[in-house]
Amino acid sequence: MLILTLTAAFKTLHPQPCNNDENCASASPLQLSFISLSFAFLSVGAGGIRPCNLAFGADQFNPRTESGRRGINSFFNWYYFTFTVAMMLSCTVIIYVQSNISWAIGLGIPTLLMFFSCSFFFSGPNCTCG
Repeated sequence: MLILTLTAAFKTLHPQPCNNDENCASASPLQLSFISLSFAFLSVGAGGIRPCNLAFGADQFNPRTESGRRGINSFFNWYYFTFTVAMMLSCTVIIYVQSNISWAIGLGIPTLLMFFSCSFFFSGPNCTCG
């Protein structure tokens, strides 16, 4: 996300805007490699976590007990609710910011939120529950 945000923020990392149809400059090899690298990292990151979210979350509950079954149902309800709300926000607020204010700010918001998410995750307590 950070590399993709940088491509929108720094003018040297994306082609110059077209003056008319005849004077459009194509992206340089450095610009293409920079954005390709950002897409590759995004693909690996998304492919590494999204298939595991539901399985790891549901695995925290014991399906053989009544409270475990209720926990699994509650987990799936909350997971899909928060996923839907997040998608609605991203499809309205973030796209509005990108279209009407700035691509750099529109990409910077989810980058900042991802940074906070990772910071909270890695600063969490080391539980040696047993």
